[in-house]
Amino acid sequence: NHNKTIDKKAFTISSEALQALLIKKEMTNIIDIRQAWERQLDSIDNAIFIPASTANTYEPPSNAATIVYCTTGYRSQLFVETLQQRGFNQVYSLQGGIQAWKTFHR
Repeated sequence: NHNKTIDKKAFTISSEALQALLIKKEMTNIIDIRQAWERQLDSIDNAIFIPASTANTYEPPSNAATIVYCTTGYRSQLFVETLQQRGFNQVYSLQGGIQAWKTFHR
């Protein structure tokens, strides 16, 4: 039951909840929407790089939750809101972005 770990109202997911999904090997599509220079600094394993500008055209797979992240969570929240408005409901922004993810893994 993901209701405890995923906030469907805000369409966000915590680093802890994402880690739990990855450990359980749940079907998860991880999208990094940062600039190329940002991705060189750090990233989440198995993330797919997609430009933030594609929010109006990107189609996430329907068979898996899609987790979108950026540096702090601001751009990914906007990206997810656009996808949500387009009718995709299994899309979530990583709260706090890669910064929160790195803090969680310290």
